[in-house]
Amino acid sequence: MDRPPENYVMDDQAAGLFRVNRRVFYDPECLEQERRRIFEKCWIYVGHESEVPHAGDYRSRNVAGRPMVLVRGDDNVIRVLLNTCTHRGAMVCRQKSGNAKTFQCPYHAWTYNARGQLVGIPGEDAYSDAFSREERGLASPAGVDSYRGFIFACFDPAAQSLYDYLAGAREYLDLVADQSEVGMKVVAGQQAYSARANWKLLVENSYDGYHGLPT
Repeated sequence: MDRPPENYVMDDQAAGLFRVNRRVFYDPECLEQERRRIFEKCWIYVGHESEVPHAGDYRSRNVAGRPMVLVRGDDNVIRVLLNTCTHRGAMVCRQKSGNAKTFQCPYHAWTYNARGQLVGIPGEDAYSDAFSREERGLASPAGVDSYRGFIFACFDPAAQSLYDYLAGAREYLDLVADQSEVGMKVVAGQQAYSARANWKLLVENSYDGYHGLPT
């Protein structure tokens, strides 16, 4: 059963108090609620279209705890695909980036093209006539959309449109995208960090300037 929000937050405006229970930073129950109520409902940034400029270009990454592949197909359409074989669930793309015409599962060699379509199955003759390749392509989130080249995914089929969800944030994306007449491009190179910490702790430390006073 979900813990009531009032058990996590004390908001007493009359007394000028706003306190957050430290359990929100380590309680597995709280994290599970956040996954269902936040990450399963909202639009989440996946990547920028310039990261996959050519047909077959791909980037694999975790999005809200799920392995995903951002890939441009031979039809020039950029897709976001779940990086799990529809047979037994093994990851079909094990590299961070590259260019490929197909992705092959290392378990039973089911093969998918860059559109996510199932194109190869060893021993397919042994399956019944009811078996359909069309129904077993790589799955996609319920919603995939982009704004000014920024690509987002959403797992909730009932979610509002990306345009409406971004609301006032569109202004900031416009400011970034309009800095160049030829558009944006994600340049090569990256800085990657791994931290055993709750996601809120990382976010809080990124904008909290209070700890900077004594340093």
